[in-house]
Amino acid sequence: MTSKQLDVLFVNADSSLQAYQGLAKTYSAIEPPTWALLLAQSCRAKGFGVAILDCDAEKLSLSEAVSRIQSANPRLIVFVVYGQNPNSGTTGMIGASALASELKQQHPNLPVCFVGSHTSALPTDVLQLPFVDFVLLNEGVYALHNLLRTDLRSGLEAVKGIGYKTGDPRETRRSILNEPQAVVPQDRMDIDMPGYAWDLLPYRTRPLDLYRAHFWHAEFDHEKRTPFAAIYTSLGCTFACDFCMINIINRVDNGSSVDAAQSRGMRFWSAKLIAGELEKLAEMGVETIRISDEMFFLNRKYYEPLLQDIIERKLALRMWAYARVDTVRHEYIDLFRRSGINWLALGIEAGNQTVRQEVSKGSFQEVN
Repeated sequence: MTSKQLDVLFVNADSSLQAYQGLAKTYSAIEPPTWALLLAQSCRAKGFGVAILDCDAEKLSLSEAVSRIQSANPRLIVFVVYGQNPNSGTTGMIGASALASELKQQHPNLPVCFVGSHTSALPTDVLQLPFVDFVLLNEGVYALHNLLRTDLRSGLEAVKGIGYKTGDPRETRRSILNEPQAVVPQDRMDIDMPGYAWDLLPYRTRPLDLYRAHFWHAEFDHEKRTPFAAIYTSLGCTFACDFCMINIINRVDNGSSVDAAQSRGMRFWSAKLIAGELEKLAEMGVETIRISDEMFFLNRKYYEPLLQDIIERKLALRMWAYARVDTVRHEYIDLFRRSGINWLALGIEAGNQTVRQEVSKGSFQEVN
């Protein structure tokens, strides 16, 4: 009896040496591939066979990574290129491009797909790379489901939200971007993106022990840096700063002049689902956690029930989150602390009015 072929292998390439140089060995954080985990769990919930190869965590050489991909023998290889900060998806293209190029040289018939913030911003540019066969636009959830329902060769023109190539692979092929696919709507978040595939991550002796927190997050104690996890409770941002690319994952327009500010919007998972994911992590021994949301301390309707749920579950966590200075409500600081959020990373405005206006941040004349 033959086993069913793996449908999709999600690859997190290693760009740490280029990004952090000597700091990559000991000091820089190693974060779990959040979007690979989300996409893997989403595809698995639809019945697809999935796996994750985290070259960053395992510190695989190019040859080792190519060998592992070939051994997995997936129908589709998806390079998930995000980063620890939203704009570091571009930095992540260094390692992803090197690995995909090496893979194609050795195994030219393996289909390669790219998804991520850089890909969503510049889909045509990424698709034109010689080692890329497909791109997924925006977050790519529905596009990936529908692409996997094809044989990856025919019927591609009907799959919204993808870019692909036509013609003989041995010659110059034509790149085609299909019309965009919608992102997962608010009322489908728990259904179509039902959490994280933590069990697919590599580890040495216990879950998530190949990942490590920022040094300060562990109170400068190496022993507290691992195991480590990062999690989103929401996606996107409600503000429309045109210098910022956070909302590029919401993009539903292929126009060349579209910026992330035109795709603003936030979507939230339920408090129950997120608290359940945090409880899973706690049961695996993970206490040090980053909340990756860009605007966690913004909407009380969402964060208050989540924090109350964490407290009721008696989860002993060590977390931090981003916040805007003008949305930090003093009456909720104690709730944050009791739930395990010990630090807030605040966005501080420039003190100069001209600088603020030039980056479309408004005038703020009263503080000039």
